[in-house]
Amino acid sequence: MPQVVGRTYLGLRPEDPEEGSAQPGSPLNHAPRRADIDGLRGVAVCAVILFHLRPRWMPGGFMGVDVFFVISGFVVTSAVLTQGSKPHRNCAEYLVSFYARRVKRLIPALATMIAAATIGTSAIVSPEYHRQQRVYYESALFSMLGASNVYMARSFGYWDRALQDLTEYN
Repeated sequence: MPQVVGRTYLGLRPEDPEEGSAQPGSPLNHAPRRADIDGLRGVAVCAVILFHLRPRWMPGGFMGVDVFFVISGFVVTSAVLTQGSKPHRNCAEYLVSFYARRVKRLIPALATMIAAATIGTSAIVSPEYHRQQRVYYESALFSMLGASNVYMARSFGYWDRALQDLTEYN
């Protein structure tokens, strides 16, 4: 279990360049890579890919997504603990800095993926399926805004099928 003591995390002080981290103040001042976490990521990726290729090969492969959520929670918490030990004027400054780094890292990949999928969808789907294209474009827009769950709930109803199953047994 990692220990936080004073301004140290995992036995490293943020001011000390060790384990491949860059000098303090440089843009690459990150925590050291964890081979165990990278290995777990690899196993999770393989499980999800095998599940999508042939569910019989890896019946529980979808659990790889849950593993990614756990890994993300661990990595983000580690980053919060490490960055939280650095001087900030106030909590709001720290939170803005924290989320700005996340947005800077995630938005380019999200935008690239949505653009590629949109171009692919436009090229593959025939104009006869205009309604399906419209649904895709709306979904892509909500995804860019970080609100895809709102769109799906509003458009399709998450619980309709589950409620139907429950009412059949009453």
